[in-house]
Amino acid sequence: MKDRLEEIFERENLRTPSMFRRIMAYTIDDLLISLLMVVILWDRIEAHASDPEAMIGIINAALLEIVAIRFFYQWIFVTFYGATLGKMLFKMRVVSIDTLDNPALIPSAIRSAIRAAGEILFYIPLAVAFMDSFKQALHDKVAKTVVVSLA
Repeated sequence: MKDRLEEIFERENLRTPSMFRRIMAYTIDDLLISLLMVVILWDRIEAHASDPEAMIGIINAALLEIVAIRFFYQWIFVTFYGATLGKMLFKMRVVSIDTLDNPALIPSAIRSAIRAAGEILFYIPLAVAFMDSFKQALHDKVAKTVVVSLA
Protein backbone atom coordinates (compact mmCIF):
# COMPACT_ATOMS: atom_id res chain seq x y z
CA MET A 1 0.00 0.00 0.00
CA LYS A 2 2.84 2.39 0.85
CA ASP A 3 4.40 1.93 -2.62
CA ARG A 4 1.04 2.58 -4.26
CA LEU A 5 0.54 5.75 -2.23
CA GLU A 6 4.02 6.96 -3.09
CA GLU A 7 3.27 6.41 -6.77
CA ILE A 8 -0.09 8.22 -6.55
CA PHE A 9 1.37 11.15 -4.62
CA GLU A 10 4.22 11.50 -7.10
CA ARG A 11 2.02 11.14 -10.20
CA GLU A 12 -0.68 13.54 -8.96
CA ASN A 13 1.72 15.94 -7.26
CA LEU A 14 -0.05 15.55 -3.90
CA ARG A 15 1.21 16.50 -0.46
CA THR A 16 0.11 15.61 3.02
CA PRO A 17 -0.70 18.53 5.31
CA SER A 18 1.48 19.20 8.31
CA MET A 19 0.48 17.68 11.61
CA PHE A 20 0.02 21.22 12.94
CA ARG A 21 -2.66 21.93 10.30
CA ARG A 22 -4.34 18.58 10.98
CA ILE A 23 -4.39 19.21 14.72
CA MET A 24 -5.75 22.72 14.21
CA ALA A 25 -8.49 21.40 11.89
CA TYR A 26 -9.35 18.74 14.46
CA THR A 27 -9.50 21.41 17.17
CA ILE A 28 -11.89 23.55 15.09
CA ASP A 29 -14.12 20.53 14.42
CA ASP A 30 -14.05 19.53 18.07
CA LEU A 31 -14.97 23.06 19.18
CA LEU A 32 -17.88 23.16 16.70
CA ILE A 33 -19.21 19.83 17.92
CA SER A 34 -18.76 20.90 21.56
CA LEU A 35 -20.67 24.11 20.87
CA LEU A 36 -23.44 22.13 19.20
CA MET A 37 -23.62 19.81 22.22
CA VAL A 38 -23.87 22.78 24.60
CA VAL A 39 -26.77 24.12 22.54
CA ILE A 40 -28.50 20.71 22.52
CA LEU A 41 -27.96 20.13 26.24
CA TRP A 42 -28.40 23.75 27.36
CA ASP A 43 -31.63 23.20 29.33
CA ARG A 44 -30.09 20.35 31.31
CA ILE A 45 -26.79 22.21 31.80
CA GLU A 46 -28.46 25.43 32.92
CA ALA A 47 -30.63 23.62 35.46
CA HIS A 48 -27.60 21.99 37.13
CA ALA A 49 -24.80 24.50 36.47
CA SER A 50 -23.78 24.75 40.13
CA ASP A 51 -23.58 20.98 40.71
CA PRO A 52 -20.41 19.43 39.20
CA GLU A 53 -21.62 15.87 39.86
CA ALA A 54 -24.87 16.56 38.03
CA MET A 55 -22.91 18.03 35.11
CA ILE A 56 -20.82 14.87 34.87
CA GLY A 57 -24.04 12.84 34.94
CA ILE A 58 -25.53 14.96 32.14
CA ILE A 59 -22.45 14.46 29.97
CA ASN A 60 -22.33 10.73 30.69
CA ALA A 61 -26.03 10.39 29.86
CA ALA A 62 -25.45 12.25 26.58
CA LEU A 63 -22.45 10.14 25.54
CA LEU A 64 -24.40 8.28 22.86
CA GLU A 65 -25.68 11.58 21.45
CA ILE A 66 -22.15 13.00 21.41
CA VAL A 67 -20.74 9.97 19.59
CA ALA A 68 -23.64 10.01 17.10
CA ILE A 69 -23.16 13.70 16.33
CA ARG A 70 -19.41 13.20 15.87
CA PHE A 71 -20.08 10.26 13.55
CA PHE A 72 -22.68 12.05 11.41
CA TYR A 73 -20.65 15.28 11.26
CA GLN A 74 -17.64 13.42 9.87
CA TRP A 75 -19.69 11.13 7.62
CA ILE A 76 -21.82 13.81 5.98
CA PHE A 77 -19.09 16.39 5.46
CA VAL A 78 -16.45 13.94 4.20
CA THR A 79 -18.90 12.15 1.91
CA PHE A 80 -20.39 15.25 0.31
CA TYR A 81 -17.61 17.85 0.62
CA GLY A 82 -14.47 15.78 1.05
CA ALA A 83 -13.68 17.69 4.24
CA THR A 84 -15.07 18.83 7.54
CA LEU A 85 -15.34 22.55 8.28
CA GLY A 86 -11.99 22.45 10.09
CA LYS A 87 -10.30 20.76 7.16
CA MET A 88 -11.86 23.25 4.75
CA LEU A 89 -10.56 26.14 6.83
CA PHE A 90 -7.04 24.69 6.77
CA LYS A 91 -7.22 23.75 3.08
CA MET A 92 -7.24 19.97 3.37
CA ARG A 93 -9.34 17.27 1.83
CA VAL A 94 -10.02 13.58 2.45
CA VAL A 95 -9.76 11.53 -0.74
CA SER A 96 -10.26 7.90 -1.59
CA ILE A 97 -6.98 6.27 -2.57
CA ASP A 98 -8.77 4.47 -5.41
CA THR A 99 -10.49 7.46 -7.02
CA LEU A 100 -8.74 10.55 -5.60
CA ASP A 101 -12.24 11.94 -5.07
CA ASN A 102 -14.52 12.18 -2.05
CA PRO A 103 -14.86 8.80 -0.35
CA ALA A 104 -18.05 6.92 -1.23
CA LEU A 105 -20.87 6.58 1.30
CA ILE A 106 -19.79 3.25 2.84
CA PRO A 107 -16.02 3.90 3.12
CA SER A 108 -16.81 7.32 4.57
CA ALA A 109 -19.17 5.74 7.12
CA ILE A 110 -16.49 3.20 8.07
CA ARG A 111 -13.94 6.00 8.40
CA SER A 112 -16.31 8.02 10.59
CA ALA A 113 -17.22 5.06 12.79
CA ILE A 114 -13.59 4.12 13.43
CA ARG A 115 -12.73 7.75 14.08
CA ALA A 116 -15.58 8.12 16.61
CA ALA A 117 -14.52 4.88 18.30
CA GLY A 118 -10.94 6.13 18.36
CA GLU A 119 -11.97 9.23 20.23
CA ILE A 120 -13.56 7.05 22.90
CA LEU A 121 -10.40 4.91 23.04
CA PHE A 122 -8.22 7.81 24.22
CA TYR A 123 -7.30 8.82 20.64
CA ILE A 124 -4.90 5.88 20.27
CA PRO A 125 -6.10 5.07 16.71
CA LEU A 126 -5.44 8.71 15.76
CA ALA A 127 -1.88 8.42 17.06
CA VAL A 128 -1.09 6.05 14.19
CA ALA A 129 -0.89 9.12 11.95
CA PHE A 130 2.21 10.34 13.81
CA MET A 131 4.09 7.17 12.83
CA ASP A 132 2.93 6.97 9.20
CA SER A 133 4.78 8.63 6.32
CA PHE A 134 1.44 9.64 4.74
CA LYS A 135 -0.01 10.63 8.12
CA GLN A 136 -2.84 8.13 7.80
CA ALA A 137 -4.65 7.46 11.06
CA LEU A 138 -6.24 4.05 11.59
CA HIS A 139 -9.59 5.26 10.22
CA ASP A 140 -7.88 6.39 7.00
CA LYS A 141 -6.02 3.11 6.57
CA VAL A 142 -9.15 0.99 7.02
CA ALA A 143 -11.31 3.20 4.77
CA LYS A 144 -8.50 3.49 2.17
CA THR A 145 -8.46 7.27 2.35
CA VAL A 146 -5.77 9.87 2.79
CA VAL A 147 -5.85 13.53 3.80
CA VAL A 148 -4.19 15.78 1.24
CA SER A 149 -3.18 19.40 1.30
CA LEU A 150 -4.90 21.81 -1.08
CA ALA A 151 -2.45 24.64 -0.43
